[in-house]
Amino acid sequence: MSFSYTAYDRSGKEVCGTIDAASEHEAMEELRRRGLFPTHVGQQKDAPVGESRARAPRGALKSLVFTLRQLAVLSATGTPIVDALIAVERQTSDGAWRAILADVRRRVEEGATLAEAMGSHPEAFNAVCRSLVAAGETAGNLGIMLERLARLIRRQQRVRSAMVGALVYPALLISVSLGVLIVMIALVMPRFAEMFESLDAPLPASTEMLMDLSAWLRSFWWVVLGVLIAGGFGLGAWLSTTGGRATRDR
Repeated sequence: MSFSYTAYDRSGKEVCGTIDAASEHEAMEELRRRGLFPTHVGQQKDAPVGESRARAPRGALKSLVFTLRQLAVLSATGTPIVDALIAVERQTSDGAWRAILADVRRRVEEGATLAEAMGSHPEAFNAVCRSLVAAGETAGNLGIMLERLARLIRRQQRVRSAMVGALVYPALLISVSLGVLIVMIALVMPRFAEMFESLDAPLPASTEMLMDLSAWLRSFWWVVLGVLIAGGFGLGAWLSTTGGRATRDR
């Protein structure tokens, strides 16, 4: 679970952020181990749509790999984390990702750890990323941990690219098949209906069913279109929920 907290560091500066823990007590113990003195710890409420649950910028994995590798190199040379973030921010061409880095850098300058600052953008830095960064900061080997994390996410990016490439061909076949089916029902079947009527002969049950389906779709196409649009919006709303995302991922 995620907990929001307000605490003071050893210099007396107020620090606010979020932390992942199994309970409120464990969250307070973890804060004390980090050298913070919490004054308030409470379970974080779900943020409104468009804030902490905003979607990741397009190409976020690629930008994340670049950021982590650059931070790893700079950390290994002894560059302070704030200066490293400034350097990476300047090299980033994506505007949305640059804004995220700017906010992370600002929070670090205000006294938050890098993991805590990343926690303000869970759409860009997932729980695994934040946990490994926190472990690296605690153990004093942040540079090594950032490099390992960059390799992990790069492998994830390759797997995702391979999956997308494998799904392109069947998706194309399904789209072409649906297009051919629509053309057959809307344009070809009515012409066959006129020919069958001129023959004045009984038709097989399957053929009659197709003819009836074609006539119904041509008469009530607006019903089908409305159902498809409503179904699309409903599916999108369901996939934006926690249960819907879990089902989609499975």
